[in-house]
Amino acid sequence: MQYSHKNVSLWATVAVVMVMGSFACAGDPMEPVTLGDMAPEVVATVNGVDLTRDQLAGLTIAVYGRQTLQRLVSHELIRQEAVKQGVTVTAQEIEELTRRRVSEQVAMMGRQLGFKNAEQHAAHLKSLGMSLDQLKEDARVMLRPLVGPELLSRKMIAESVTITDDDVREEFNRRFGPRVRLLQIVLEKREEAEAVIDKLKTGADFSSLAADLSRDRVSAQRGGQLEPLPEDSLLGQAVAGLEPGAISDVVTSPHGVHVLKLLERIPATDDQLVDVAERLRNELMDRGIAARSQAWLRELMLKADIDWTL
Repeated sequence: MQYSHKNVSLWATVAVVMVMGSFACAGDPMEPVTLGDMAPEVVATVNGVDLTRDQLAGLTIAVYGRQTLQRLVSHELIRQEAVKQGVTVTAQEIEELTRRRVSEQVAMMGRQLGFKNAEQHAAHLKSLGMSLDQLKEDARVMLRPLVGPELLSRKMIAESVTITDDDVREEFNRRFGPRVRLLQIVLEKREEAEAVIDKLKTGADFSSLAADLSRDRVSAQRGGQLEPLPEDSLLGQAVAGLEPGAISDVVTSPHGVHVLKLLERIPATDDQLVDVAERLRNELMDRGIAARSQAWLRELMLKADIDWTL
């Protein structure tokens, strides 16, 4: 029997189900998955010798069991809490989120492999005897069992997350309003910043100085370059009135003293708040849920009676 894409899919699927202790959504969206649901009794034959799903399960547990048992426990805690609160999910909700997660996963894989678009990714898969549809189906099978617990936890955590109209407008201004692109050098003392400005006036290279001197090592590694900032942000206001290429005076912030160089002004987009408000609200809600999820689950674990025996 030749090694094939089908076998890779089977191994990955069984491993996820065995290790993650996930939930299916056939009928009851939180119905536990069993080995029989996901793999035949014989999973491979090597020179006439059968390898069984129990062998595969045993190896998978031995290699991954401890580090992923916590996920199984987490899913059970989520299920119990959902029953307690009367929270449910539908098969349609699971299907919709599964499609979203599959798209995100496949797109991330493509970016990690350096492909500029889906066509390049598909061409690469074709050279391996696979297809993008096959990859998506594999991702669907592997991710769908994880979606039930995610949806339940999201619904319960969302009760503690409030997104106001002001939050949405602030995010709109940040994403779609006028912005500035800057280089920065962050220093500790004003005297240091003034000395840097003197060097820049005599022709020193801003990016080189940022790489050597800036206390903000993240932007220093990019020659001082920051992500575009709203014009009404603290640093954006500090370069008001400057032309692209100009250097600011010394700017003080809670992070230190800054020397800034304005690279360009980015005008507001044509998007209107009414057109994107719902999307922005959903994205802010996603962030709020993500920020609270670990603490929420940790609280469930602390309150639970868990006997770890593996």
